[in-house]
Amino acid sequence: MDKNWLIRTKSNHILGPVSKEKVVELFQNGSLKANDEICSGNGFWFFIREEDMVARYLLGNERQAFNPLSEAKDVLTLKPHQESSEEQIEEIGHTASENVSADITMVGSLNLADLDENKEEIDETPPASIPEEVTELKETLPAEEQKKNKPKLRASKKNKVKLKVPVKKHSYLKYVFFFFILILLSLTYFRKHVIRFIFDGEMTAFHIISPVQAQTEISEPKKKSFFENQAFLDGVVFKSEIGLDGFNVISQINLASFQCEKLKTDIFRLALLLFPTDRFNEKLLIKIRECVIEEENAFFSNWLKTIDQKKELTKTEQRNKTRLTEVLNSPYNLITDQNLKSQLTSILIDMPEDTLGEVLLKSWLFLMLGNITRSDNLLKDFINTAPYYNWKKTSQNSSFYHTLGGEFLDGILEKLAKHPSDRLIFKLFCEYMISYYSDEVFLYKIKKVHSGLADDLIKLEYVKRIAPPLVNHLRLKGMSDSRRVNTLRDIKIISLDEQSLWHWPFLSIDPLITDAIYPTLKQWEEADQLWFIYLMHSEKMIDVWSKNSGRSFIHGRRQFLRQNLLGKDFMLSLFKLIEFGDIDQSLVDLVGKRRE
Repeated sequence: MDKNWLIRTKSNHILGPVSKEKVVELFQNGSLKANDEICSGNGFWFFIREEDMVARYLLGNERQAFNPLSEAKDVLTLKPHQESSEEQIEEIGHTASENVSADITMVGSLNLADLDENKEEIDETPPASIPEEVTELKETLPAEEQKKNKPKLRASKKNKVKLKVPVKKHSYLKYVFFFFILILLSLTYFRKHVIRFIFDGEMTAFHIISPVQAQTEISEPKKKSFFENQAFLDGVVFKSEIGLDGFNVISQINLASFQCEKLKTDIFRLALLLFPTDRFNEKLLIKIRECVIEEENAFFSNWLKTIDQKKELTKTEQRNKTRLTEVLNSPYNLITDQNLKSQLTSILIDMPEDTLGEVLLKSWLFLMLGNITRSDNLLKDFINTAPYYNWKKTSQNSSFYHTLGGEFLDGILEKLAKHPSDRLIFKLFCEYMISYYSDEVFLYKIKKVHSGLADDLIKLEYVKRIAPPLVNHLRLKGMSDSRRVNTLRDIKIISLDEQSLWHWPFLSIDPLITDAIYPTLKQWEEADQLWFIYLMHSEKMIDVWSKNSGRSFIHGRRQFLRQNLLGKDFMLSLFKLIEFGDIDQSLVDLVGKRRE
């Protein structure tokens, strides 16, 4: 069985030599495609799609005649002065079969790899440059053979492969890619510093203000909301921060204008006492250490003690803290172990629920024990209490449960949000935080687990029955100014007591501030003078009061606030005293004792 057939695939791969029977088998089972070519020894290439050729030479017994124009590549490469002999031409048909095993890139005496380099020379070669030997060979063929080869010539011209010169790519894209990779790696490595700088109140971001900013805000007062009231005194900013620890007064220090002589002033000493201990910057501590003199060591030594002081726990508290920490680190949403459930139940009996941190921790523990109703009721009671009364639940002398709730706040909020039970009350709780609290870090953690409440849901009556004042406030926030004022004027819809506790300080109600609200203000002055002072956060409200009462608003307020410092409303009273500018050595000493 002679193996004298070759196969050339569409991708110019030459297979063989193989026997004719093998080629027939490949043709019949469909392995050979229409654009594949075949030829026998001393024959010429023809496509599978050329049915007449296939029928004659492959399926029939007719032998192929020699076609020098199809495969006589050696002749084409001959120089004009060279002579071709019949022996050279007869050997051309066998060239492919002899060289396929050695190097499939060689066809005749041509190297396909060299065609890319000589593309322009090949394209520019005119048909007239074909050697005369080829023409003579063509004339020697019978007319029938020349006619048979015409389709082949047309097919070859139609399927001529156009060689493309590779275009050199610009290398600058590579450098841009490496640049972005470098930035990504840097952000990943320094992610803790970036997050702390943005969200955790770095001195350079939240608690250091530039002199230009301070001067601008002092000389150009603008209309502020209830949470934006601040006091600028001698390069220090005092402001309220309402968050997990309730209502607190914090300070911001402008290091750019700081001088050592300011350490002797009551304002700057008070600023140090009120500066958040978790936001101290090394620059501030170095600056103060350089300025401290021996006679002032007593004050600063006491101040430094208050920074790092930790409350000692009893054995029972330490044991409870260890158990709760294990549960807080657990990835589960339900506790089924009866022994652990009994231990947590005994802890819950003694756990207070005075501060926000304690409420969140206790609500989550009930959820872990499967008591969804008790968990929701804790949050429901909280959001049905006016913000002013919840603010009073500060973290001063709080239990370790409150501290523990703050340490695991992210995990507690996430588990409360993702529990499979109905989370409507928790969503309303988050809306309460966003509406009545101002601590940026705390609100950021709330917004991570709460995407908002749909307007259509707020309009439903069954939602309002859960927390009527809160839902009224959410509805008022979504109204236009004119519609809001018209709604508040109708006391049958929202009473004046609810308006003064839940809505007036937190919404834009300038058109509503008229003589009509004076009786409500007078009522608050008699019932709770501290909240009455906070209601007077706008000049327009003070003017209405002074006009109808015939008295000055400030008269007697400082004395009341001083006396109130001794009670539970310490921070609320302190902030207003600072706003009034009533800062002296006695106030600094009192704040220092409360910090111990």
